[in-house]
Amino acid sequence: MGATSNSPTPRAIGSTPAASSADWPARLRDAAPAVRRVAILDAARTGTPQSAKALLEHLATERDPKARLLVIRALGSAAYPPAMPVLAGLRADPKTPPQESHAALLAHDAIELATRPPPAVVEDAEPAEQE
Repeated sequence: MGATSNSPTPRAIGSTPAASSADWPARLRDAAPAVRRVAILDAARTGTPQSAKALLEHLATERDPKARLLVIRALGSAAYPPAMPVLAGLRADPKTPPQESHAALLAHDAIELATRPPPAVVEDAEPAEQE
């Protein structure tokens, strides 16, 4: 019937057979940008304030443009308020690449919108007249 293959199962670059999405903090320090990108995605998926804080700290040292974009977008998705000054700084810096600047603007706006208090409900002072 079906032939079985003796070839090894493919795995992500830099991963080990025991690698899991929970080991993202260690993978953020990997030399390979592709490994760091997957670690950033895994950190973003956790959705915790601790992972957002770690990503914000990582942004200061990350040099891979694609990984930087992933971090910026993850901070916006997480609505992590401490990231707002950093994102505003990226947006204001003329040396920031255009894609990164735009992502920082969108992430900043997403955080601002998510943390904005709900609008106040204003009730009419006088009841409406019934006809």
